[in-house]
Amino acid sequence: MIYIVCSKLMKHKTKHKYFIVNNKLLRIVLAGHWGLTNFGDDLILETWLRFLNKFSQEHDLYIEVYVLTLDNRNVLNFYKLKGSLGKNIYVKFIEYKFPFMSLTSIYQILLILLPVLARSNLVFLGGGGLINDYPRELMIHYLIIIALAKIMKCRVVLAGVGAEEFNSKILRAICNHLLRLADLIVVRDNHTLFQFYNLGLKNIEKICDISFLGERLWEEDIINTLSVQTNRKYIVLSLRAGEKYSEEYLRSFKELIRKIKSLLNCYLVYANIRNDLRSLYCKIYDIIDEVWTYNSRELPSEYALHLMRRNIKLILSNRLHFLIIGLLRKMPIIALPSRWKKVEVFSKEFRVPLLRIPNSLYTSDGELEFAHNEMTIGWRYNLALSLRTRLESTLKNIILDVLYSSVKYTGEVSTLLKASIGFLSLLLYLLAVHLSSVLKNSIYVIQLLVRFKLIEFGQNNV
Repeated sequence: MIYIVCSKLMKHKTKHKYFIVNNKLLRIVLAGHWGLTNFGDDLILETWLRFLNKFSQEHDLYIEVYVLTLDNRNVLNFYKLKGSLGKNIYVKFIEYKFPFMSLTSIYQILLILLPVLARSNLVFLGGGGLINDYPRELMIHYLIIIALAKIMKCRVVLAGVGAEEFNSKILRAICNHLLRLADLIVVRDNHTLFQFYNLGLKNIEKICDISFLGERLWEEDIINTLSVQTNRKYIVLSLRAGEKYSEEYLRSFKELIRKIKSLLNCYLVYANIRNDLRSLYCKIYDIIDEVWTYNSRELPSEYALHLMRRNIKLILSNRLHFLIIGLLRKMPIIALPSRWKKVEVFSKEFRVPLLRIPNSLYTSDGELEFAHNEMTIGWRYNLALSLRTRLESTLKNIILDVLYSSVKYTGEVSTLLKASIGFLSLLLYLLAVHLSSVLKNSIYVIQLLVRFKLIEFGQNNV
């Protein structure tokens, strides 16, 4: 009944009837961390849109793409990309952010999410680190999308996702229950593969991050328009502002940077890709020569290719997608430690030098020489190309299977029942968390009132 009502709400007549195959029009939902002004997530979204645009042109298909964003105000730069896409693809940005335990959440589910899922054939979640219980709210957000997508009889694919360790046992059990309903899970690294195997999940493929598809798609549209030229040699630095950098770490780090600058005779440029330089600038301003800031007026690929077009001798970063861009552009890269496992796993898989400051302070010459020699050999780039080809083939096969399958995908009764149970479990979990938070706040308020003697217990008023 819910499926029929939601289908009526979003029903419309398409002008592209000749693109319908097997009485099906291909409608795809993209869900991820879009709209948080994060360079890596924006890069993944742009890669998705360019990939689907190229796919529609190669197969002469019309595709409707619904992008679930967390804030439409932060994806305005993608409207420029939307206008440059081909006529075979229609893109619509839909703001959906689940406001937990409020009346607005009922509106979000019934009038935004369910109608979109009811008219769609396929839901892609990812890439990026979607399955993490920090922040817990975002993981619940994606688990709700999985549950409702299966109730609405959609195929669900987790593409290029990453996962960290789970701390909440209850959330781990719910995640295990719902992820089993996914039609395919493609993870980006061995750490995520290990975490999912621990959950007892099957039907998992380990390939790479979605952004590996990007470079081939960017080259055709952007690289010929670039005209930035300079005779300066640069070292590019990009750090995560959310990391905890001690005074000892920063002191050793600045000493290391000065040593590398003198060795290479380069300028140091800070790539400010999430507008997070404010908290770090006062601590490392004395080693920075220039700042290149990523803003919402340009696409991630434009920023990256303008950056990489310069005479760069080395990239130092603890941001995964910045390292991936350097890898795909055949730049010498050195990874810096991060509290997230993804950077360390990436450095092991692609043999990228990982500087553990301050222990690596006196071995920087060897690490630097290793980085240059490895990029000269080029085996790492060839590995990235093979992974990219495999990921591209996997995604194309999924889409073609959905479109050309003669059997109508209706969803098994057991799958619909399991998805409904998972969705109700999430609601009960949210209710328990909400009540626990209210109880803690009430106790805290009572303690304050007692402390300031505004109320008293155990005494009789005369």
